[in-house]
Amino acid sequence: MPSETPRNRWWDHPLLKGIGGLAVALFVTFLPLAIDAIRARRPAKPIEIVASEPTREFSYEVRSGVTTPAAAPESIVVAVVITSTGTGSARTTVRQYCPVMIQLRRAQSDTARIVWSGPERTCLTRGREIRLEPGQSDTLRASEAIRNVLGDSLPGGRYSVSAVFEIDGETVTRAAGELDLRLRAR
Repeated sequence: MPSETPRNRWWDHPLLKGIGGLAVALFVTFLPLAIDAIRARRPAKPIEIVASEPTREFSYEVRSGVTTPAAAPESIVVAVVITSTGTGSARTTVRQYCPVMIQLRRAQSDTARIVWSGPERTCLTRGREIRLEPGQSDTLRASEAIRNVLGDSLPGGRYSVSAVFEIDGETVTRAAGELDLRLRAR
């Protein structure tokens, strides 16, 4: 015996179903407009936009030189001195295992093309944090044997040296002077 659905329930009446659906549609459509109208009557707070560039509280002094051969081979040495110039203590993060990379360009050349760049060593993503009080300094260093730099592909001569280092994830390139590089006979 199949069960029959009674048709005499009021919510099953087609006209009432249509009116109920229309009420829901009107509610969904006009409720957000009513809420916006109520919000518009309230006094608005002023919008404060604060946009400022972070100030660098550091100065950089970059220098290069050639070591004299004592026990080790003759090498290019680049030093980056980071000095805190702010009024309070400052922190920054530098790369841990290769804090400075050396780049060479031909001196007095029309093209500023890099002719040699330090080896792409594996640098861990975690860096070393430097904390400096006002006026304090910290030095980042890199060196590379001239024999490795000139090798078989570059001739001896005068080269412009650049230091490439990372401060808080931002890559900074600074000129480090010019050097005469020659392979010495042993």
